[in-house]
Amino acid sequence: MHCLHVSSLLFYFQLSRTNQVFSFRRKKVEINRVVRPFLVVLMLSITVLIIWTSINPLAWVRMGNKNDPLATSGKCKSVNFSPLPFFITLMVMIVMVTISLLAILWQTKDIQDEFVESNWIFYGILAHLQAWVMALPIVSL
Repeated sequence: MHCLHVSSLLFYFQLSRTNQVFSFRRKKVEINRVVRPFLVVLMLSITVLIIWTSINPLAWVRMGNKNDPLATSGKCKSVNFSPLPFFITLMVMIVMVTISLLAILWQTKDIQDEFVESNWIFYGILAHLQAWVMALPIVSL
C-alpha cells in the first residue's frame, strides 16, 4: 500500500513539472515545488504508520483445528483495538493522491506522448483500481 502511495506521488510530481514546462508561461520550475509537498505527504503517511505500530501492534495468533489437533493456522491480529481508523486514514491519503494524480493526468492529456506518459500512467492506475476492486471481496473473507 505504501509503494502505491509513493509511486503515485512521484508520477504526480513528474507530470506536474511537465505541465508547468508546457504551460508556456515564463516561470522557473524549481525542485522545491516538487520535493516539499512530496516530503510532507510521505512524512504524514510514515507518521500514521509509526503511531499505528506503537499504539496498536500486531501479534501472531495461532488457532487450532477442532477436528485435527496437530493442524493449526495463524494470522496477525491487532492487540488493543481495531486497526480500522489507521487503515481508513491511510486509504483517504492514497485516494487523495490518486485523485490529484488523475487531475494532473487530465491537464497533461493534450501534451504530445513523446514528452509525457500520461496515457500509460492512466492505464496503470486503472489496472491498479481494478485489482483493488477484485481483491477487496477476497481479502474480506
